[in-house]
Amino acid sequence: MKYQNLTAFEKHLEQAVKVQLSRVFLVVSSCSYERKKIFEKIITAVRVQEKEVRMSRKEGNERPIEEDIEELNTLSLLSGTQALCLDGIEKLKKNELALLAEYAAS
Repeated sequence: MKYQNLTAFEKHLEQAVKVQLSRVFLVVSSCSYERKKIFEKIITAVRVQEKEVRMSRKEGNERPIEEDIEELNTLSLLSGTQALCLDGIEKLKKNELALLAEYAAS
């Protein structure tokens, strides 16, 4: 779904948390503060369903995208759900964007 403003997205999260939240959220905003606030709201909603959430925030070109995907695919008995805020994906190479899109589609 596409939301043009934060209020509409917040209402969506409130309803979705009662049923099923998405596994992947794509947040597009030129404002880093706004992206951070949206990430916090998503984590708050996830914590309603899952008490244990391991969060990490990284730059898109900080390390190979394959490592981020592998980390997300690795289940941990101790940490519960994993959340990754990947900033700066515009810096990713074309093949890395394709891997990220493939992960999101799966």
